[in-house]
Amino acid sequence: MRRLSLLLLTLLCVTSLWASDWMPTITGIDTDGNDVKVSFTLSTSAETADKAEVELYDAQGNLLSTQKVGRSRKDAKKAYFTLDASGTYFTRVKAVKGEESQYSPSVSFPFTLVLQAPTVTVRNLGGGTLLVQWDPVKEADGYTVTAVRGGMFATVSRTTDTSVTLKGLSVGTKYAITVRATRGNGQAESQTITKTAREEAERIWTFTEFGQSTKPTLNTFTLLDGDDLSFQLASCTFSKDGAIIEKGGKFTAFHDGVSFLYTTLDPKTENFTLTATFHIDYINPVADGQEGFGLMAMDRLGEQGVSSVNHYTNSAAIIATKFEETIGGVKKTSKDTLGARFVTGLTDEIINGGDQAIAQYGTSESHAFSYDQSDLVRTGDVYRLTLKKDNTGYHAIFKRTIASEDTIEEYILYEPDALSVLDPDHLYVGFVVARGCNVTVNDVQFTTTNKADDPPGIPKPLDLIPITTKVDSPTTYSDAAYPFAYVANCDGYLTVKRHNGPVLLDKERVTADTTFTKILTLEKGINDYEITFQPKEGWAPYPGSTMASYDKEAKRYVASSQAVSTSLSVIYLSYPGTTLYASNNGSPFGDGSRSDPLDISSAVAFCAPSQTIVLTDPEYHLTRPLLIQRGNDGKPGKPKTLKAESRSVLDFSMAGGGMQLWGSYWVIQNIDITNTPDNVKGLQIAGNDNLVQGVYAYRCGDTGIQISGSSTEPYEKWPARNRVVGCISHDNCDSAQNNADGFAAKLTVGDGNLFSDCIAYHNIDDGWDLYAKIETGPIGAVTIQRCVAYGNGSLSDGSGNGDGNGFKLGGDGIAVPHLLSDSIAYANGASGITSNSNPAVRLKEVTSYGNAASNIALYGKGSGARSFSVTGVLSFAGGQADTITEYDGKDATNFFWDGAVSSNGETKREKSIFTSTDMTITPTVTDAWTIDTHGLFSQSSGSGANL
Repeated sequence: MRRLSLLLLTLLCVTSLWASDWMPTITGIDTDGNDVKVSFTLSTSAETADKAEVELYDAQGNLLSTQKVGRSRKDAKKAYFTLDASGTYFTRVKAVKGEESQYSPSVSFPFTLVLQAPTVTVRNLGGGTLLVQWDPVKEADGYTVTAVRGGMFATVSRTTDTSVTLKGLSVGTKYAITVRATRGNGQAESQTITKTAREEAERIWTFTEFGQSTKPTLNTFTLLDGDDLSFQLASCTFSKDGAIIEKGGKFTAFHDGVSFLYTTLDPKTENFTLTATFHIDYINPVADGQEGFGLMAMDRLGEQGVSSVNHYTNSAAIIATKFEETIGGVKKTSKDTLGARFVTGLTDEIINGGDQAIAQYGTSESHAFSYDQSDLVRTGDVYRLTLKKDNTGYHAIFKRTIASEDTIEEYILYEPDALSVLDPDHLYVGFVVARGCNVTVNDVQFTTTNKADDPPGIPKPLDLIPITTKVDSPTTYSDAAYPFAYVANCDGYLTVKRHNGPVLLDKERVTADTTFTKILTLEKGINDYEITFQPKEGWAPYPGSTMASYDKEAKRYVASSQAVSTSLSVIYLSYPGTTLYASNNGSPFGDGSRSDPLDISSAVAFCAPSQTIVLTDPEYHLTRPLLIQRGNDGKPGKPKTLKAESRSVLDFSMAGGGMQLWGSYWVIQNIDITNTPDNVKGLQIAGNDNLVQGVYAYRCGDTGIQISGSSTEPYEKWPARNRVVGCISHDNCDSAQNNADGFAAKLTVGDGNLFSDCIAYHNIDDGWDLYAKIETGPIGAVTIQRCVAYGNGSLSDGSGNGDGNGFKLGGDGIAVPHLLSDSIAYANGASGITSNSNPAVRLKEVTSYGNAASNIALYGKGSGARSFSVTGVLSFAGGQADTITEYDGKDATNFFWDGAVSSNGETKREKSIFTSTDMTITPTVTDAWTIDTHGLFSQSSGSGANL
């Protein structure tokens, strides 16, 4: 650092109105590189000044910058500026007290900008010619370019431009190239770049980062060798013990957030082959399925550095990430493995139509090369990948060292023009990483050919659509009139006969994707049926497709309309009376009485409408999941009920699953659900018209209580009109620490679902999650009323570091008018209440206090309309100011936190309006299934929640 003398001037001098001990005084100006520190003294306290504002002016008296300095015990204070030009500057300090202010005398000081070293790139133009380019250096008066060969000067060039072409170099010879920026007698020299002069021209490779969740500090590119292209791509940071710290970007079905090193081609004239070796420096050991790496081609780039807008593009890729398929009737899932992903069908019109249009008209096709868990990607692995385009289409190629007959090494997108839609004149091809993966790439081989000279393409074969069928009715029933249900994904004919008995249904017509129903008459005991579905000959879901079945010998799908045969066993049992008792000592052979109880699974399987299952023991250690099947239904006004005599704990630590409610018209009361395995929800509600009351879910391996159905089914089958009342969910945690919420109604949710008088605390992810995504489209509007979310993002013992929003009310910019009313969010690790890009959230009488990020975050995504409805918001003491720049409605009942005060723009609120802000007070649920906050954040009147 160097010390400058103080030159006291009279510029903007003001006579002091205050006592001298309140007068600010500049005591020194120090420079360190291009940074300037202004030291001054000023007393700040309740009796003296409130704060200081340090102003910086140029020589002409123009105000350049103001730095605010708050109260502190010490009179000695500092302010910092960064300058970008040489010259004379002036600074002064303004002391502020209420509406009054007083300036120190101004001080001038000279400043000389530090000359920066040029950032240089060198590229072969072919024929022994190198193009040397660099970014302009501020205040440089010229540049000297030096090329050294074998320790001897080969050429020296002097220029005022920012590029030099070095011609006549010896092909195959390496040159050490430096660029010096000069200013008078001063100079700054670049790093030396070694480059081999080559006969062939070199492509331009450009780095960019864009898309959802990317961050410039995480999504980075480091060139290791510019002569023989080698580099690192990163998307995360991690600790010494290998645990993930921060993640940037993500792979999703239709939009990605990536680090992308790319080159540009003309898709009308060029084909290409890109091959490279990937060394996996790090991949998240606890995969969340959105991280990975690979090669990708796309027909539109995202905007550099923009993470708040989804980047939609048609693309072809060979990537390692999460893949999921149903093969031969078996669902396969791997996180993370290598595969191909082809996104097609997106136009500007479809993208502008929003997420629902993208899900309806776009296509995202994914196939893994292997679902064997031994083929999962690990840190330290090395892969050689190829992405190719020819006149047939795009090829994702992974050649194995040792391949067998059934090894898949290539997937093809038979549409050579599929990536000539959004930007028909440019194709962007290169290397990607996302979310939780860092790689080193070398041994890059990239070639292009002229389309007109290449062989003609191979016609696209018919798309093979696997025949899928499902019996969608329960395997146990308590009535002779059995509601048989069957669904297939193609038209056909259904035959059902009793085993060794008569034909009950003979070639009944089945319509694709429409549930066929028929009442069958059961006999007491076991009823065995043989079911045959004959697909309609020649039927296909769309032109260019055909139905297919899995050939076990060939280990692949083949075109087929052969019949699908299955068997079905249904057990018909019933028990008298209105109450069935279930205990640890119960068995399937009990009669349901207190003296001869059933086991819990049998009671659930054969409970009849209007019957109540009573759990008599305080604790049950289940050895298998507790499943209430679809079709195992109560009736309106006659529900089936499962409740504890006092309160019973269902422990799933040895069950391999949790509790699933696919039936409708059930009442579940006064039970605890705990210790489900990793990535298994405590209670999944997938049926309709159910009441879950007084259920506590904790220490589960995924979300405690979640309403959601199946993404393979239409919206009409998604769970609707369920009520979750007086429940508590806490300390739920998955191994990836990014998915276990307290409560959720997300992804596949119908209309009319309600959470009332519930508490979510210390869950590793969010308190409530109402996430929707493009692949599945909008969900039904959810109502959350009189609920509390606190401490989410970490567990009760302080461990863990998840997202930690209190109420997360949407996702992917999809507009759903969820309502949050009369609810409280406090001390959460992220936002208290966030729209999470849902532009249609409704808030009514809510309190958000002391959350680590914004108490209230209201924002959308993209250019769609914002239709927030917000009244009665009371926000205090957030870690950041409320995010409300996209909320254009004004209401005097809303008091938002601006980082310092809670105000509606005209009137302020003080926290003294609350009976208590002691966040050690624990809200509880009463025996009447309502919340008692014990005075926490209670107030007599005004905005905010009053529970």
